[in-house]
Amino acid sequence: MIPFHVNSNHESFRRRFYCFPSCCHDAHYILSSRCPLFFNDSAVWVLELTTYLFAWLVLFGMSYGVRVGAHIGVDAVTRLLPSKGQRILAIVTALLCMTYCVLLFIGGINYVGIMYDLGIESEDLPIKQWMPYSILPIGLALLLFRFAQVIFNLFKGAEVQMLADEAQNAIKEHKKYVN
Repeated sequence: MIPFHVNSNHESFRRRFYCFPSCCHDAHYILSSRCPLFFNDSAVWVLELTTYLFAWLVLFGMSYGVRVGAHIGVDAVTRLLPSKGQRILAIVTALLCMTYCVLLFIGGINYVGIMYDLGIESEDLPIKQWMPYSILPIGLALLLFRFAQVIFNLFKGAEVQMLADEAQNAIKEHKKYVN
């Protein structure tokens, strides 16, 4: 069982990453339109900030999608297999996903290291370029952790497949609101 604080921290960061980019952009818009004397600067730095924040949202959100089984998947062939075959195919799929994560993680570490060594500053923000790009290894490490969690649950027998059943989830949601 994963400690509660890991999942709750993941939820907390996810909520912040949803909210913060929009709030930054909206605040700049309101201040520049209502107080043009003080905030009549270019909005380029806000665009760069929101771009970085949305990149963090996407790369951080990938692991959340794996945790809740929200990723889109084609399971027409998988459903034809017996339960044991579904589990084996899901384990092989998760291992392939983990291999891909490891490759991207190594590439992300190398890229952030190069950016750190070069010391390039961001174009419009007063930060080094390696700082916003550090989400590459962080997000991929989280994704790797979530795929390991899925494989553990598959071996344990808690899950039969990697993806959630979207039709069953829709029916459950509908019944929840109807009743």
